[in-house]
Amino acid sequence: MLRRAVCSGLAVGSVLTAAGCVTLNNPSATTTANPPTVQPSPLPMTTATINPAPGAGVTLTPSTGVKTPTPTLSTPATAATAGYQTYTNRRFGYTVQIPANFTPGDPPANADGLEFSSPDRSASVSLAGENNALNQTVESEYAQAQQLDSQDGTLVTYKVQHGNVFTISGLFGSRQNIFYDEVFVGPRSIIRMEWHYPTAQKPNLDATIQHAVATFVPGAHLS
Repeated sequence: MLRRAVCSGLAVGSVLTAAGCVTLNNPSATTTANPPTVQPSPLPMTTATINPAPGAGVTLTPSTGVKTPTPTLSTPATAATAGYQTYTNRRFGYTVQIPANFTPGDPPANADGLEFSSPDRSASVSLAGENNALNQTVESEYAQAQQLDSQDGTLVTYKVQHGNVFTISGLFGSRQNIFYDEVFVGPRSIIRMEWHYPTAQKPNLDATIQHAVATFVPGAHLS
């Protein structure tokens, strides 16, 4: 289950730090401090429109849907994806690559997504889709996500929105944990990915989350 009802998300290729996140492809948005190593180098924190990252501007076509959706897990054998498993949600059509040693929790009855945890259960990634029954826009979802800045001690250190996707990240849990969210919003559905992990795990998870963001594709059901 996702941590908050007003879920938030990341632009493809952005990575959260213990005190902030970074973007991809010439972002104007920046972090507060100590970002993970990605391209380009981070700038001081602000919000801005950025150029789309490769794979972000995917051309989508309507999906006919699947009556009895079941998740698909596979572990590609290519060098580029060694150490990762691919999760595909057949109900909403989205896909992402996460560490091969992350184990799934119990699948929900509505087959909208799945939560995976690291072997020691200190880190997790939650994936979920939902029908956009209320006709939410990326702007309205982004505005709701930014309200987290004043809730439950959460500190939002990075936020950016481009096209149909936004990223928001920061610290929670007495500032000892990091959340890193990416949300795609389309006319038909909303697709979310949310990472939680201790700040002490940042050096170990920087590359992992960068890879997950780069391979997170919302699917044809979005539009």
